[in-house]
Amino acid sequence: MSLYSENRDILERRFPGISTKLDTADPVDNAEISESRDGQITMRYSGNWLHSRHAPLKEAERLIENSIPMDCPYCLFYGFGLAYHLEEFTRKHPGVPFAVIEPDAALFNACLDIRDFKDIFMNPSFSFALSTPADAMPALLENATGKDIQICMLRPAVNNNKEYFESVEKVIKEFLARKEINVHTLNKFSRLWVSNICKNLPLNISCPGVETLQGTFTEKPVLLLAAGPSLSRILPLLPELKKRMLLVCVDTALKACLRINMEPDFLILTDPQYWNSRHLDRCRISDCILISDVSTYPAALRINPGKTFFCSTPFPLGQFFESRTEIKGKLKSGGSVATAAWDFIRQCGADVIYCSGLDLSFPEGETHYRGSTFEERLHSLSSRTCSIETSSWLALLGGNPFKGENRKGGTVISDQRMKIYIHWFEEQMRLHPEIRTVQLSSEGIVIEGMEWQEINPLLELPECREDIDSRLAELHRVQSGTTEMELKAAHTELLAELDELIILAGEAANLSGKLMDTADPDESQIMLTRLNDIDSAILNRESREMAGFILAPILEEHMNSKAVSRKDILENSRSLYTELKQSLFFHKEKISQILL
Repeated sequence: MSLYSENRDILERRFPGISTKLDTADPVDNAEISESRDGQITMRYSGNWLHSRHAPLKEAERLIENSIPMDCPYCLFYGFGLAYHLEEFTRKHPGVPFAVIEPDAALFNACLDIRDFKDIFMNPSFSFALSTPADAMPALLENATGKDIQICMLRPAVNNNKEYFESVEKVIKEFLARKEINVHTLNKFSRLWVSNICKNLPLNISCPGVETLQGTFTEKPVLLLAAGPSLSRILPLLPELKKRMLLVCVDTALKACLRINMEPDFLILTDPQYWNSRHLDRCRISDCILISDVSTYPAALRINPGKTFFCSTPFPLGQFFESRTEIKGKLKSGGSVATAAWDFIRQCGADVIYCSGLDLSFPEGETHYRGSTFEERLHSLSSRTCSIETSSWLALLGGNPFKGENRKGGTVISDQRMKIYIHWFEEQMRLHPEIRTVQLSSEGIVIEGMEWQEINPLLELPECREDIDSRLAELHRVQSGTTEMELKAAHTELLAELDELIILAGEAANLSGKLMDTADPDESQIMLTRLNDIDSAILNRESREMAGFILAPILEEHMNSKAVSRKDILENSRSLYTELKQSLFFHKEKISQILL
């Protein structure tokens, strides 16, 4: 078997889908292979030497030594080349996960015939993205643990693919920013979300899933109402626009609609936090359909005496019950209720989505529409020493602001928080080009892939309210697929599992403590074997995800721990099992209070 065949055979066993990319790769005609001064093979490609002409091994050693700290938890390489740098990394950092991004399938295919890469391909810590779109990189990094992802560039490979790696860099920065925000949010609110789910769980019996709404409003224009400053411009036209399109409103914009006696058709409410529920203070709806999930702050669900549909919750406790009753249906979330609203409209079958208030910036220095809860709160808290102007200015500066372009060709201020949502929408525009998404304000920041038009032409659309109301009436009759019996059975099953896990976590914490005090190697081995058995037992329980959900920030801290001594490692282990047990007790306490 040739070197090429051996390399490819092992590679395809690890990554079965890669064969298509190799089979369709063009032959390389601009590569020059030569022997370096130290006797290694090196290559010149597109005019650039991928590795040193003189000493590629020493070059790789310097690259790894200078670029990657010894405590690196995960490394991402730009460029595969002839893998000298990868071999040096695995030698210096055995067992550390690493991934390689190589955009040039033709070059990689040619390299398979030059050097033996079997050790790299068989390494269980190795992940690979070959000719993969930049937008798909987050999937490559999902298994990266800890906050620190070290990037190491094979500079000539990057120079040959500058635009591609610039796009990759942008996507990875966005991914890491979202990940850090998610960790901080989880650390702060995880217990609140568990409490919300336990209080709302009985509603699963009466609330069907958004899955049943798929395709219900095909060929109907939809107006998405967000809470940005430009919402104020469209409010006077809402009565006429409602005759011509479906109205979908985010929770933060509802108060503006009700002030002009305009109740939207759908209200999207997916934020579990208490302060978000305050946007609905003194709001009452009757015919509007509420789209929410079981983790929503309970008081917010009480504004709606009518129909509520639940989407699938991202939290493990809710997922446990959902897996045993009715799958509600996922809505994509980009961190904002407006992103969930857009995806809801997409799933309803709309082929054009008009957006008002989706500014994702601060036109004329405004943060929200006039009269919003945010603005009212600033008025109520203002004082001689902290005026509303001062508070508004601090709000503008608090999120690391930057200047972007608006539809007028001028500049508008946005910030890093908004940037996450901007990138989410831009990604959806690329993924769903079949859906026209139109901004109705020229003052907000430009979102790549979205169109822009004036509001007035919408008044010329044909009226279709009668048909919309007929479809809405049918939705009010949809029943939930969850029965009380199913929910009770899942409740009983979960409590029994939690009891077993509490016993296992307690035993593991005790064993870790005893291991710190024993010097007998035989006794230590017996206890370590039992700990391994306990770990396997915990990992085989579905409910482990729930405790792990609350423990995620703690787990991250332990994974980034610099502990090296036996005592420190065992102390970390004991601490982890103790905190796991406490988390399980918390879940059991809350779940026991569910009234079914």
